[in-house]
Amino acid sequence: MYCKSCQKEREVFELYDGKYFCARCRKEIDFGKFSKTAADDGDFTLSEILFHEAIASSSRSVRDRERARKRATAQKAKAVALCKRAALNGHPQALLRLAYYYETGSAGIDPVTSFKLACNFYRRIWSYDKGAGAGVTEEQLSELKRIAAERHLALLRNIPAGIPAHEARRYVYADLKKEIARHVTAVNEPPKTSADIARAGNVEALNDLLKAAMRQGESPLFGLVCLTGEEFAEWADAPAPYDKSGRSDAAYFSNLKGLTLCLISSEEAYRITDNFIASDFKKEACVTLCFFTNRNRKTAGCAKRLAKNDFEQFKRLSEHAVRLGMLTYVFYPDDVLYFRNTPLESVGHATINLVDYVMNEEA
Repeated sequence: MYCKSCQKEREVFELYDGKYFCARCRKEIDFGKFSKTAADDGDFTLSEILFHEAIASSSRSVRDRERARKRATAQKAKAVALCKRAALNGHPQALLRLAYYYETGSAGIDPVTSFKLACNFYRRIWSYDKGAGAGVTEEQLSELKRIAAERHLALLRNIPAGIPAHEARRYVYADLKKEIARHVTAVNEPPKTSADIARAGNVEALNDLLKAAMRQGESPLFGLVCLTGEEFAEWADAPAPYDKSGRSDAAYFSNLKGLTLCLISSEEAYRITDNFIASDFKKEACVTLCFFTNRNRKTAGCAKRLAKNDFEQFKRLSEHAVRLGMLTYVFYPDDVLYFRNTPLESVGHATINLVDYVMNEEA
């Protein structure tokens, strides 16, 4: 996208908190006024066509169905990429659609990060106050802000089951409603479903997160989930829902190629293996499960080095997450690459910079 600082089209880093930075000058991308250009309109229109084609694609035979599935996945990825490019250039409809992609999990990333980014993008639209730019009328802008506000409220009114309970508590519907009222008028309040009784526990959410980390597409580099000792023991000893051989969750996930699991307790860090005794940690008030994946070409080998050398940084981040209410963090390659100031800087140094950034942003 276009970087105003470099005055050129540049690659961007997308961070875990929804902020974008130029890969060259490292300055935050300023969206500026919401506006439309012919090029951005073209990208958005093509993304809509590709996404709807992907949804509509189907086939009768098994072989053709698999081919159609792969083609649909590729089309969705292309559609999201085109939509994102238009959105980051200030196209308001593309920005709204991108928030929807994150809300519905169509962007191909883990459910926790998808939920956070959907909230961030909806907020970016309904809180916008710079006026309409080229190709956008004030009436269109008001309508987009109203739609974004209603979708954001609906998302918080019925938080998806895949979001860990501790993470969900960060989002207070009543507070958001008051904040939106200062920016947008005539917002229809969404109906409440039975979300209170449908909430998934941290154990189910953890399984969903690990499964998402191992699927094809944009996979996380590492992440951490805070659990009570009892929750961890329940997760580790339970039969894995994805394994027909009857192994426990801990045994199943620790044996997956490209995934490393570690546990940080109040005293030490441990690598999770087949013979890990989870019941030893049952009385812990809080433990942190860290996972590292090694499936992304941009950061090949990073996970192995992270899991081996940087427990001190994850212990710092774990303590920070517990202090703020036992949160969940998931980081992608861009998060580490942005904080790698030179190509020769170690992953460990970049991780220290990343942890410092997280702690300062959410102090």
